[in-house]
Formats: sequence, structure tokens, C-alpha cells
Amino acid sequence: MKIGLIGEDPYDTDSIKNLLTQKYPYRFIPILKNLRGTQLDSPKAGKLLKIELKTNFPGNPMFKREPKEYLKTQTRKSRRKFDVFENPSIFKKLRIEKVIKNCPYFKNFIITFEQKVAKVDNF
Repeated sequence: MKIGLIGEDPYDTDSIKNLLTQKYPYRFIPILKNLRGTQLDSPKAGKLLKIELKTNFPGNPMFKREPKEYLKTQTRKSRRKFDVFENPSIFKKLRIEKVIKNCPYFKNFIITFEQKVAKVDNF
């Protein structure tokens, strides 16, 4: 099964791909790779996304917004602040089961993700 990943930056999609591939045997494929940040909110992005989803990824898309902003806010006063460029290497070191156990936001994402995948698998 192919699953498309969209992020504000290639580091975002690489990071979540590194985490999800630990548990799931699916092909995680970055889409809308040439669009960054606020470009993803543009009408052009919406049109391109509809075309790409229709062509390559049938089924219902699932969206999660603003996890990066949450991390920036939470590390604002820390000695070591959130840095998007470190994400892929950090996410390779994380263990998905531990993230699910300790992060309710990610746990909810995984529950929804698995429900959607099950619907497609049973289709």
C-alpha cells in the first residue's frame, strides 16, 4: 500500500517516514515536494493535491496540522530549542511504541491512521 506524506519541509516528511516505517510495512511517499510552508495553504496546492490524490492515492486523506508550532512553543525557553534540520536523525533514533505510549497527540494520530488503513485494506 502507498501512503502519501505532505509536510511543510522535506525534513518533516522524512522524519515522520522514519518513525512510521518502524511499525508499518507500507510505502510512505512524499507528495507536493516542491511546495513549502505557507504555499501548502494556497489554492494552487489544493488543486495539485486533488490531482495527485486522484492519480496516485485513492481513498480518504488524513491531515494533522501544526505539530512543528507546538514543538517550537514547548522548547522556546529551553536551552536546546526545536530545530527542523535535526528532525530526520532524531526520528530515526525514536522508538515508535515509546512515542505512542508517551505522546497522546501521536497516539490519537496512530489510532486514526490504523482505522483508515483498515478501511482501505478491507475495501
